[in-house]
Amino acid sequence: MEETEIFTPERIFHYTSINSLALMLHHRTLRFTKLSKLNDPLEGRAGDLDRAARLIFCSSWTSKKEDTIPMWKMYSELAGVRIAVSPSRMFEDVGEIKRGSFKPKTTYCAEFTSELTFPTKGYTRLHSQRSSIRYIFGPDPVHYDEPHRAFPARITGTAAGIREGKRVEDPIAYLSTVGLSKPKHWEFENEVRFRLMANPIINCGNIQLKEFCDIMEIDRDHIDVSLSDDFFSNASVLLGPLCEPAHKILIESLIEKYAPSVDISKSDIQIR
Repeated sequence: MEETEIFTPERIFHYTSINSLALMLHHRTLRFTKLSKLNDPLEGRAGDLDRAARLIFCSSWTSKKEDTIPMWKMYSELAGVRIAVSPSRMFEDVGEIKRGSFKPKTTYCAEFTSELTFPTKGYTRLHSQRSSIRYIFGPDPVHYDEPHRAFPARITGTAAGIREGKRVEDPIAYLSTVGLSKPKHWEFENEVRFRLMANPIINCGNIQLKEFCDIMEIDRDHIDVSLSDDFFSNASVLLGPLCEPAHKILIESLIEKYAPSVDISKSDIQIR
């Protein structure tokens, strides 16, 4: 890996509901969702492997400092919260985040010090029914383009190997670019995201790629990752334009109990 570099942007922002904030504070975790379950039906699309989105989990943030009505409306019905935090040292049990050695080199990558292991949806010729999440990528910006150009055309290839004394070409897939591209109509989000995956390079051996994806897909739609003390020590919370006074009291009580150093303020947006 290359030398650690300064993170850009300095702060990132996450719009969510008050319920989600309460769970984040109580459990001190951040929820990652499988790409195939996000609100964009084209998430994780790749030209030659339509199952790739099932193998990656994502947490979506934005780099846009100014809060906006579309983001409030889409992700909190104007009444939730926006969490702001520094993207460095966010997670517990994660090694140093550096520029990744995987393509594209613009991505950040770190390994979990303790792997997160989960049951998969099935197996045939594999020996295990479990898959371990080893890598966390991000924060990486999402790139936007016209729909027909927005996704990697090819993420698969072959790797030479020896099996039973014979030279073979095993199918492989490169996942490190999956989930970093979206059509231009999502550009208003200015999204940056973190992604979880077992391994950014899949070598399937004598199993076909699509079969491998079906076998190794983790049998859950969400993964909760532990947050560090640093996350809460530098975070702030912005209340939505339509946040009710009673909800403000609830949020203040939650913050006082679980993260007293977090600053709270109200959006300046005026709306009925």
